[in-house]
Amino acid sequence: MAEASGLNEDDTRRILLHAMTHRIFRQEDKNMVVHTAASRAIREVPLLANWIDAGCEWILPAAAHVVNSMAKSPGSEEPNETAFSISQNTSDPFFEAISKFPGGSKRFADQMTFVQSDPSLDTAFVIDNYDWAMYESGTVVDVGGSHGLVMMELAKRFPSINCIVQDLPDVIASANVLVDQGFARRVQFQAHDIFQEQPVKGADVYFLRQILHDWGDKYSILILRNLIPALKPGARIVINDRIIPEPGSLPPVQERLVRSSDLVMKALFNSKERDTEMWTSLLQRADPKLRVLGVKAPLGSALAIIEVVWDGEGVE
Repeated sequence: MAEASGLNEDDTRRILLHAMTHRIFRQEDKNMVVHTAASRAIREVPLLANWIDAGCEWILPAAAHVVNSMAKSPGSEEPNETAFSISQNTSDPFFEAISKFPGGSKRFADQMTFVQSDPSLDTAFVIDNYDWAMYESGTVVDVGGSHGLVMMELAKRFPSINCIVQDLPDVIASANVLVDQGFARRVQFQAHDIFQEQPVKGADVYFLRQILHDWGDKYSILILRNLIPALKPGARIVINDRIIPEPGSLPPVQERLVRSSDLVMKALFNSKERDTEMWTSLLQRADPKLRVLGVKAPLGSALAIIEVVWDGEGVE
């Protein structure tokens, strides 16, 4: 293994012995290492390997510089003044920086696809707990929808809904393979920059799943305002994102995961997870005519469903 990896043999042994304490590999005898279910999965499940690779290359190095970034740029919401920026010695925001890595944008999209396999992030929660049936024969735009997992499930359940998935051009290019699986007429993939005006006018729903938590308030407001020129009276914005609970309202092990997620957002994007009050304030600052109709937290889901209606005038 040392020879195959190019590492020093003693260093390889030490790393392996540490990995074994996490049940990654197992020592058969003094000179024999064998796979465990975990190590075999890393080898054979491409998206898992991709997730670990991205974590080691991007997230862990950034985590070591969170305090440094806070000291260097106190209170910053700028996406190029992050712990990630320091760790990678770059002035580019996260998404621009990773696009310069070989296959970086696709790797991130694959990483997100793997993350979505978490049972608490199952797309069924948002499909089952929102009244999509009222948009039969209408149009739903998944803004920043990556590989379109939610829209494909929506198209299966409601074949007459027109589903559009938007993301950056290279992400859309890597998602095109999905069109060959019979979704060409029901799910369209469209390149779009969320910081440009929304090109699909008069849709019934603009859906944002785990998008705004990637951006600080300043930029989240810009994303929301770029939707407004496309909104017709009564149009909905459906936000499917985390709502952090009050401190101490969860068991410590669960709250630790929530707070860790919040700091990952800080490290990579200078963004944050939000509580209900923060979400309401964000929408009102984007435009007072964006009114929260309701917030639903499905049992077992890590994400809440925030339904917002546009009370202003708009396209017909």
